[in-house]
Amino acid sequence: MSTVAEEVMLAMAYLSRVAEPPAPALAALIAEAGPVEAAERVRSGHVDEPVAAETRARREVRREELDLAAAAAAGARLVTPE
Repeated sequence: MSTVAEEVMLAMAYLSRVAEPPAPALAALIAEAGPVEAAERVRSGHVDEPVAAETRARREVRREELDLAAAAAAGARLVTPE
């Protein structure tokens, strides 16, 4: 996996955990800024109130590497638009 692809996958794994679907405000942020920038903004808390409301409960949970490893161990993978 290339560094860019890895960075995107880690960002998407983080974003997938941090909010319950459908999370329209978070989806709009990802569409606007891309997954890597969106993840950075969410982690740092530099988001508008609708995104903050969708991500507040789990914003500080950092398990993206563990989540991807657990998925791989189970034979699953994270599928993203990228």
